[in-house]
Amino acid sequence: MILHDRKTLEPVAFMDGKAVTALRTGAIGGLSMKYLAKESADRVGIVGTGIQGWSHLQASIAVRGFKKVFLHNRSPEKLQTFKERIHVEYPDISVEGADVENLVETSDIIVTTTTSTSPVLPDLETEAWEGKHIVAAGSYKPAMQELPEKLLQFTKPIYVDTSTALTESGDDQGNGAPRENALFYTLEDMIEGKRE
Repeated sequence: MILHDRKTLEPVAFMDGKAVTALRTGAIGGLSMKYLAKESADRVGIVGTGIQGWSHLQASIAVRGFKKVFLHNRSPEKLQTFKERIHVEYPDISVEGADVENLVETSDIIVTTTTSTSPVLPDLETEAWEGKHIVAAGSYKPAMQELPEKLLQFTKPIYVDTSTALTESGDDQGNGAPRENALFYTLEDMIEGKRE
């Protein structure tokens, strides 16, 4: 990304676009954790250990001070590298790898940061999701989907960063259009306290 002086058009900053995007997306996920997750939430589970997984870990620590983290990644090597980075940068945090079912069961907040085209979370009964806060950050194209259909059908409300997510995210669409029975709010609505 290049930032130009508005009057002279002279370049004043060159920024890593991936890093800026990760910071922005992690901050939005952190805001949702702060405003929407239950007060007693003290365990976060992260599916996907790339740059977005890291920014959401940082956000969860900033807004909730988590000390227990569960991780899942399809690559054991990337999972191990992520764990080692946590141990170096956050030595007081307990971290362990988990299969995705165990991660869902033991986490209060679940973060998905993948580019998957099929759900990465298990298709569990409604009761398994009660009281859990889910931040699905990876599904940014219509062909992508991180969340199982059953979860998407009963979750109300669903918060999105902006209304454009309703046409961009595969998780927010059913058969290529915004889900008919879903109740959507934006980030602005969330901060202003608008709820169902």
